[in-house]
Amino acid sequence: LQDFEMGHMGFVQAAPLVPGDFDTHEYLVPGTAPFKAGGMHFDFGSMQDFAPAMPAAIGFSAGDGNLLDAERPPFRFLQFLGKMEGGFVRRKIGFALGYSPVAGITALGLRPRYVGTAAVISQKKKTYPRAVDQKLCKMVPAGETFHCVAYRQYFNPATASPAASCHWHRHGDGTLVFADFLEPVASGCLRLPPFFAGRRFAILEQSPNVSLEETLQIPPGGLRFSSRTAPGFLVLAVETA
Repeated sequence: LQDFEMGHMGFVQAAPLVPGDFDTHEYLVPGTAPFKAGGMHFDFGSMQDFAPAMPAAIGFSAGDGNLLDAERPPFRFLQFLGKMEGGFVRRKIGFALGYSPVAGITALGLRPRYVGTAAVISQKKKTYPRAVDQKLCKMVPAGETFHCVAYRQYFNPATASPAASCHWHRHGDGTLVFADFLEPVASGCLRLPPFFAGRRFAILEQSPNVSLEETLQIPPGGLRFSSRTAPGFLVLAVETA
């Protein structure tokens, strides 16, 4: 074993979705703020049109000025393909790329210690999330250990309304649920499959504008919520039955 120089490590990456016969290609990175790069305006936090060519590679970091909170760097990167129907975008395919918010070095609360640049999107639109970089150290001592859990997941955004997206996957002994809101909703229901009914949950991440009526157990049919403004997001850890 020997020391080695830290550059950055991502452990997962993704090419852009291929639009094919779809009309729209959009990109969402919850927890990010509007910014300008290469002469273009970007707003990945509110849903970015990802169809035009990229002027240059872009990063997400405090130095780039596009994080809502430097202590909560983004860990989810979502792409959508959709159709224009009646003058509105109808999202048909969703793809989520990200890191676990509860395990390893990307867990909420730990991630800011390990990474300065949360992700880079190349000029060719490939996404490179980062789990660790020189924010941790420049030289990694021999014998140092760390780990992360990353995921890629397709989902159907058409079933999420009035949310913009809602998807979930098993993680350890429970299930993680991710939801995003792009329009104000006075009172809505985050619809979840019947097997979620009665399960207890904990809120891992919640934007200040999103509120839940139920905070301990998932009722039949899903969770009642409100989103005073937009965008908003919600991440839950749900116990097994």
